[in-house]
Amino acid sequence: MATLTIVPQDRDQQVADRTRSASDGRAQQTVALVATLRESQDTVPDLQARIRAVETSLRASLGRSPRPSELAEHLHVPLPEVVEALGAHGCFRTSVIDGIVGDGSTTVADLLGWDDGELASLEARLVLGTVLSRLSERDRRILSRRHVDERTQRELADGVGLTQAQVSRILHGILHRLRRELAGPTPAA
Repeated sequence: MATLTIVPQDRDQQVADRTRSASDGRAQQTVALVATLRESQDTVPDLQARIRAVETSLRASLGRSPRPSELAEHLHVPLPEVVEALGAHGCFRTSVIDGIVGDGSTTVADLLGWDDGELASLEARLVLGTVLSRLSERDRRILSRRHVDERTQRELADGVGLTQAQVSRILHGILHRLRRELAGPTPAA
């Protein structure tokens, strides 16, 4: 009777065979992934157009809106790309700025900007702030107490130890200087 003897392979050979088998599996996965990526080189707008083209037929056959996974499977595109295209819906549509909207008498351009009443006030404050910064501390204090705190010339005179006539002349001089500086070119703040 003949005896069959099984001789175990060398241990290094067994490890090499297992490694080669695992590497082959990973290589096949990589090749499949690269093939999928090559097939799916649609730009987002192109993919959106493809989705719109099949969405109606899929809706009719399914009786409901197709899921992103169903769209991906039908179009042979990776799911993340379909999700991205669906998420970017409307991003590539442009509007004409002179296009009519609403009741038909308004354009898009009419809705984009508005008059800001505070803008003129801001500009005046910036220019005035620059000019006021050139006044002496005493002149700024007198001007502030008169026009911000709304004190009378008599109250100002009593507060700084001057006569009402002297305060009147000082205020007249300050205002004349401010008018003169504001009439000429003033650098921005």
